[in-house]
Amino acid sequence: MSAWSAPHDPTRMNVSAPARASSSTAMAADGDTVVVPEGATGATGEQPASPVVTVAADSAGAITPAAVADAVTDDTAVVYLPSVRPWTGQLLAVDAITEIAHSHGAYVGFDLAHSAGVVDHTLHRSGVDFGVWSSHRYLNAGPGAVAGLFVHDDNADISAPARTAWLTPDDPPSTGAAASHAAEWQHTPVDVYAAAPLFGALDVGTAIGITELRAHSVALTWYVIGLVDAHVPDCHVRSPRAAERRGGHVALTHPNAESVARALDARGVAVDVRPPDVLRVAPSPYYVSHEDIWVAVDELETVLSTAAHEQPPDTDTNPP
Repeated sequence: MSAWSAPHDPTRMNVSAPARASSSTAMAADGDTVVVPEGATGATGEQPASPVVTVAADSAGAITPAAVADAVTDDTAVVYLPSVRPWTGQLLAVDAITEIAHSHGAYVGFDLAHSAGVVDHTLHRSGVDFGVWSSHRYLNAGPGAVAGLFVHDDNADISAPARTAWLTPDDPPSTGAAASHAAEWQHTPVDVYAAAPLFGALDVGTAIGITELRAHSVALTWYVIGLVDAHVPDCHVRSPRAAERRGGHVALTHPNAESVARALDARGVAVDVRPPDVLRVAPSPYYVSHEDIWVAVDELETVLSTAAHEQPPDTDTNPP
């Protein structure tokens, strides 16, 4: 594959955010419905305690503020959406969605799992009521590492959830006194081995800053898009091309996404699969270079041009 240089991306992330207009949402929301994205499912499969209203994506797979506005009413208690859609890489309009929710007296929260550490969010200034995220993606931690929770200080008087796990051997949930600060929200000790890799990402983040990390992330994903457009016609770029609408990964579609991912893995290229046909290329700005991107897309082109993904996977016929 010949080298390709990305043109200057005319769209850049606007890092400014409006100041919080008011603290009206510090009071309990009057509604009883929860607005979530279409297709969202709970981890336990249990029926939700509140009625659910879903937001439908448009023909490009995007969730627009207009669609959110159609779903939110004065009966809405909570709007809960992802900051970045895994299937498309779309970065949602957090400020606009927050304004829509608050205009109906509803709380608004975001699942930041696919943007924490790679998007320069301004949750407090944007007026977001809460956000949650894991740290095993861009923040480099292992499974079971610390998760994050943001609660706007306008909502500081809201009681923390009941404890369901021990914090220390001397502080079981049946006798532990509730803290009067952020530690009240801590539910369980952290797995040290899973959390240790966080130091690498946090050190880089502290030294460089999230604004520069975001700029590098935008450049890397833009390079992925350009290379795939130029050299991999069998894959379609599903992610938005405007930087301000794109998160930290690029979603590619291919009808045999799972087998392509398996063939790439055998060549040392790790991508994620989202059924039925999405390959997620997620270059970490903490350690991935443009050369790494070129090599990865070159391997993708080779896999497809040689039909390597159509070959049966290698299996160990003599396991230990």
